[in-house]
Amino acid sequence: MTGAPARQQLSAYQKLAQTAKDAGARLVLVSAPPFKIDEFFKPHENAIKSAPAMAAKAADAAHVRYLDASELWGSDYAAGKAQRAKDGIHSCQQGSAAFATWFAKRLGRLAGFTPAAPGVWATGPWTGDERFAKLGCG
Repeated sequence: MTGAPARQQLSAYQKLAQTAKDAGARLVLVSAPPFKIDEFFKPHENAIKSAPAMAAKAADAAHVRYLDASELWGSDYAAGKAQRAKDGIHSCQQGSAAFATWFAKRLGRLAGFTPAAPGVWATGPWTGDERFAKLGCG
């Protein structure tokens, strides 16, 4: 995707990469999960679609890592693999745990650590929190 919004995104990612480098930090950019483009997101649809490619391009040009979460979520918000709530936007608790597991493994590879097993942290009272119940997750 090209055009002014994509160029602005690339410039912003490059600025972020430089800021991280200047601070002595390492930057990891991660693509967003697929989600329903509703009336709120519709005006930003082109920018949403171009963001992953611009983040990847910025990462290629700098010492930044880009992780494509479509490996986990797929590209269809309505597919079971996406683990979206009934609204098509928010993540279910299962989706949150799946993302945390996926991200921790990849970050561990990049930073040289072994993340805790999901059985240690992906259980407990938080999984039944009413905030998730409101999302209509199963």
